Amino acid sequence: MRTILVVEDDPTQAQALLTKLTRANFSVDIAHDGLEGLELFSGKKYDLIILDILMPRMEGTEMLRKLQQQHETLPPIIILTNKEGVSEPEGVAAVLYKSNTSLETLVTMVKSLLTTD
Repeated sequence: MRTILVVEDDPTQAQALLTKLTRANFSVDIAHDGLEGLELFSGKKYDLIILDILMPRMEGTEMLRKLQQQHETLPPIIILTNKEGVSEPEGVAAVLYKSNTSLETLVTMVKSLLTTD
């Protein structure tokens, strides 16, 4: 089973992602900020990361920068945010906006990124 790390501070959004991705047969861990996300990532192998930008303690952009500094290779990363004007940072598979991306669209993208040959 593929494992996804969701880093999202909004409890309602985190629960919706957990429910939808679990129903799509993924194993999901939730972190509520970038610091917690780094801790979880350092202790387990993830096949994909879904990362919010605006969070307490450590924002998603800072977490992404630390991951890129500490690890030579990373799983695909999808940024899922409400912050306007986010350009796609290097090493990120996609930037999706919560306001105009359905959970079904997100799950479809996750599946396409994790399709094995």
